[in-house]
Amino acid sequence: MRIEADRVVTVAYTLTNEKGEVLDTSKGREPLTYIQGTGMIEGFQTALEGKSPKDAFSFTVKPEEGYGERRPELLFQVDKEQLREIPEIAVGVPLRVRTPDGTMVAIVAEIGDEKVTLDGNHPLSGMTLTFDVEVIDVREATGEELARAKQEEGCGCGTSHQETCGCGTSLQESCGCSGSCEEGREH
Repeated sequence: MRIEADRVVTVAYTLTNEKGEVLDTSKGREPLTYIQGTGMIEGFQTALEGKSPKDAFSFTVKPEEGYGERRPELLFQVDKEQLREIPEIAVGVPLRVRTPDGTMVAIVAEIGDEKVTLDGNHPLSGMTLTFDVEVIDVREATGEELARAKQEEGCGCGTSHQETCGCGTSLQESCGCSGSCEEGREH
């Protein structure tokens, strides 16, 4: 069976950046399972379209087909005092932040004496990414799986795992923000 829209796809993968550094991998973990046409970044889905189990290949995704270019307007500062209820504020900690456009996840980028800089860009934005993948399985999605995937689509991160929230680099872990979104605190 070939990969096409609304099919459940299972792949083993390794993700590297332009320097060849491994950013994420399924090695030593469960492979990634997603539904083609929902949740994954455009470049990933395009590269897998039409592939079959046992196909193994590499492909590169430019920012415009991945997590987008970095957007300077998504870097912003808040008064450190506004974060006083967060006991262990540290660089790299994800926070849920209310904005005029809704809630978003931002990563603590810098901590000053009076201000904290938050970064709402996806950690992989602006990067050209290389994926090494092996297609393990392709099957028809059930109606329930499709309904759940459509409901969860649009989380903002372009990754596929049903628990993804848009804040992390991991394609498979619950959201990639150093473990899980539940660790992120709302501001």
